[in-house]
Amino acid sequence: MRLRCAFAAAALVICGAAAAEPPMRGGRVPGFADVEHVVIRHMVRIGAAAATVAIGRDDALVYARGFGWADRAQTAPVEPDALMRIASVTKPITAAAARRLIARGRLHEDETVLRRLDYGVEPADPRWWMITVRHLIDHRAGWDAHERHDPLFRVDAIARRLRLERPAEAEDIVRYMLREPLQYTPGTRKVYSNFGYCVLGRVIERASGMRYSEYLHAGLLGPSGIEDVFVARNGVRAPREVEYPEDASRFNTETGDSAGGLIASAPALVRFLQRYWLDGTPRKRGTRGNWIVFGSLPGTSAVARQLPSGVSYAVLMNARREASHRTDQRRLARALDAAIEATQR
Repeated sequence: MRLRCAFAAAALVICGAAAAEPPMRGGRVPGFADVEHVVIRHMVRIGAAAATVAIGRDDALVYARGFGWADRAQTAPVEPDALMRIASVTKPITAAAARRLIARGRLHEDETVLRRLDYGVEPADPRWWMITVRHLIDHRAGWDAHERHDPLFRVDAIARRLRLERPAEAEDIVRYMLREPLQYTPGTRKVYSNFGYCVLGRVIERASGMRYSEYLHAGLLGPSGIEDVFVARNGVRAPREVEYPEDASRFNTETGDSAGGLIASAPALVRFLQRYWLDGTPRKRGTRGNWIVFGSLPGTSAVARQLPSGVSYAVLMNARREASHRTDQRRLARALDAAIEATQR
């Protein structure tokens, strides 16, 4: 209740008729006032106490600001490089890691992933043997959470089923799912899958010889000069990470690392967007495209966007509205597209 009151107070500060704007950190950039108005209105709409925005044009970072409060006590304004959960914006980073291994010949798009994982267990559904790296990247591997369940949201229950005396890890989830049927034949449909990216993270580990988080830094992000991207630790707030509402998702970030477990700063995401497309393929300098990925969990909203004009932007907020978060995110993206493009006229 205390946090909700604090967040409500922050919203009143933002939208009160006579009140000042919420605290903003980072230098003002001429011409971006409309962008800031869009962000502040959206914070009020969804009840976010904290937000960060970064905007890049071609290879340059042209804008980075923090909005609101990083803590429940409202003593620390949000800095432009504050860390927040990015939920499914994790997936393009995981895809890029897999594609980098493919480009270096350490992994192959059409290889069967079960042979790479080598669990020594015959799956309950023989179609597991059909799943390739390409299927995992493209969300065509055979799992449909709407028809069955999403195991990354049942981690504690799976640990009990497996009679583990420790928290379930990603490897445990994969072993458990080997006992479960697929919902369709791999390659015949495209269905968004968190679990598919959990498996892809394990494939990356086998191919690289490193833990997923280690390969991100040593093999993918570090060589591109991208910092401030980490796997969130369960129940531990990282330095510079904002606080979340009391009813925020209890998503197990360490188990769901490669599917939705990363935290990042908005400027770091923009640097990623300037070097990779949102399907994970490398982006050549000066190329243009039109991509968007949303990340969403209770207490988390993230947007990563690549505009045809060469502008890339990232927006992170520590809230979402449960009943309308998809509509809210599309609305925010449309408004930001228009406000950002207006700065280039």
